[in-house]
Amino acid sequence: MSNLFQQLFKLSHKTKDGLTQVQREAILDLLFYAMFADNNVALKESELISDTVEQFNWDPKMPYETYSARSISHVRAVKESPEARADFLAAVAKRLGTKEARSRALALCRKLFQADGTVADKEFELLRDLQKSLG
Repeated sequence: MSNLFQQLFKLSHKTKDGLTQVQREAILDLLFYAMFADNNVALKESELISDTVEQFNWDPKMPYETYSARSISHVRAVKESPEARADFLAAVAKRLGTKEARSRALALCRKLFQADGTVADKEFELLRDLQKSLG
């Protein structure tokens, strides 16, 4: 009987979005970084990020608003140094972990770059770096 209760109330670590919180945070970091890549933040880019986060099963223990503020601050600092950028991309790739999560992040970045109708030179350069780091 106790086995039945354990089965009924067993917490599943699988989520609807198929990601861990660490992977969600890594994707968000990458999207914010991509949004600031060309020094031009378009409304469509911001909307794409909001729509993406709405599809995530964000962990309520770390409110999205709190995490996003920290993430934005971090990615703005990272983009100032090529060494920091390389370290950031390597850390994101590691946090994404699986090939599926890396592919999903790369696809979202491509979508973000195209959201405003043009892909700037800096965005194109970042896309090449992302393909190397996440591919």
